[in-house]
Amino acid sequence: MELDLKANKLIEEIVAVIRSNLDKEKLVEKLDDYHANDIAQSLEYLTKDERLSLYEILGDEWVSEILSYVEEPEQYINELGVEKLADIINEMDSDDAADLLEKVDESVKEKLRLSLDDDVKADIQLINSYDEDEVGSLITNNYICISKTLDILIDSVYKFFAFRYNVFKDTFIL
Repeated sequence: MELDLKANKLIEEIVAVIRSNLDKEKLVEKLDDYHANDIAQSLEYLTKDERLSLYEILGDEWVSEILSYVEEPEQYINELGVEKLADIINEMDSDDAADLLEKVDESVKEKLRLSLDDDVKADIQLINSYDEDEVGSLITNNYICISKTLDILIDSVYKFFAFRYNVFKDTFIL
């Protein structure tokens, strides 16, 4: 697919980097400058062979993050194959994995169930146990619980978030 004239410069840049014939290490270093969402948007402008090569270079964890931003992942799901897809889903946040699995054909889901980690299956099952209109369907299991008795650690966490994310101490509820 040719890049149309309206395509975002950033996406054009990412596609150019991917096609630049850089060695793997340099390619990863360059792509690390871009957000996973921007890389996800660039996938449609790559050939299947370019995407498959990119998946191998970036690794399952990074590809799982990228695929979590893809609106219509069916094409990419089909080209990955069941084993590779299972490896990627095992690296995803459970809410993203549950969303992705909604878009997977039932016969592929059956094959995936054999390859998914038990904890991943349990997390996905928990999320899917709620109806879409229930608050539980929006849950995540990605959180940190810090005991109030760890005052020094809590103060360090506050300072980190305040500095890194411009979040202030009164924002946190413990």
